[in-house]
Amino acid sequence: MCVFIRYMVPSMNFSERLDMLGGMYQGAPPEIFEMFRAAAEACLPADEYRAVATAAGFA
Repeated sequence: MCVFIRYMVPSMNFSERLDMLGGMYQGAPPEIFEMFRAAAEACLPADEYRAVATAAGFA
């Protein structure tokens, strides 16, 4: 799934990213969320990642 997130997240709009990553942040175990968070951070421009992380509360 972390491989696919590298392709999915850049093609999503802000709301879709927020829904997906925010939901993972709320529901996934911390060690699992960290893998997805790191994958998303690696594939997004810094300003776009920061906007989602701030809005979802994990910045």
